[in-house]
Parts: sequence; structure tokens; C-alpha cells
Amino acid sequence: MLEIHDSDRPDVTTTIGDSAVQLPEGEGLVIGLGQFKFSGFPELGSNFEIPLFCFIVTKSEESNEYLATCIDLQIDGYGHNSAQKAISTMFSNVRYFLLNCFNEKKHVDDAWGNILTLLKSNPEVNHLWDAYNEMKINFARKGTSIDLYSKMCKEIKALKKLNKDFKEQLQQLGVDPETLERYEYTECA
Repeated sequence: MLEIHDSDRPDVTTTIGDSAVQLPEGEGLVIGLGQFKFSGFPELGSNFEIPLFCFIVTKSEESNEYLATCIDLQIDGYGHNSAQKAISTMFSNVRYFLLNCFNEKKHVDDAWGNILTLLKSNPEVNHLWDAYNEMKINFARKGTSIDLYSKMCKEIKALKKLNKDFKEQLQQLGVDPETLERYEYTECA
């Protein structure tokens, strides 16, 4: 299984594993899925709250070509010999689309309307949503989390416990953790 996290891209979780789903003839095999989110576009002078988007990665049955499709916006990215290249290209294409949507402040309402139209139910991509959801269930059956939120919650919970334990240790040493500004400790080897 491959998980991709890259700070040069939007916030993204991608899972590629052995829970592949067959699309209708000629459309390939869905080998991965993911979610991503752009954190706004400061270069436009705005910090829009762009919604979370879902995507799938398919592999051609006849060749070593990969296609990453943002199902919500119906925007693709292609990669020869590489699912990662397809995903990266799809991110670039989505980013380009969104930047063009929001590049003129006087048309921002139209941009949101266009995005909403794309997000609405569309018979052309229903089979992609079906494959996405089938793959989600396949991963869930195997106990594989595809949810970045649940992973982050576990990490936050662990950090909170670590912080609580650290504060308790400081209190045992007679140090008020609320007034401690900086703490460094180096142990000799």
C-alpha cells in the first residue's frame, strides 16, 4: 500500500492498495482513491475555504497509463508508468481551474455557482462515485483507514496525552507548567 503526503501539493490523503475495483469495459481498473483540499489561494488576495474533493486513480488494462480523476470537478490528470504523476497532474489541473474561477473578484459568485453545478449529481460520473464508494468499503473491510481526519484525531489524542504527562512530571518537580516559557534538556551519552 502506498500513502502519499506532499507539502507542495494540497492537503491530501491517497490510498493505493489491493482493493481494486473494475470500471465498465475500456475504462480501466480503479487502483486507488483519495481526498484533497487546497487551503485557499493567497496569490489572489483571498483565503477562500475550498471544499474537500475526492478522486480515484485508474490504470489502463491495455497499457501502463494511469488516470487520476477528481470526481467532484470532473478534472483528470494523466501519468505514463506512474500513478503519482497522474495525481500530480490532476492536482495541477484542478489548481489551474480554481485559480481561473476566482481570478476576478467581480465574478466570485459565478465561480462558486459553477463549482456547485459541477458538484451536483451527474449521471456521467455516477459510476466513478460507485467505484469510489466500493473501494472505500473494500478498504474498511480490511481495516485500512482512508480517512485523514481519523488519523489526525489519533495523533492529536496522543499529543494531548503526552502534554498531560509532561505537565504532571513538571508539577512533580515543583514547576508550574503554565508559567514555564522554555524548557530544554540534554542528556549525556
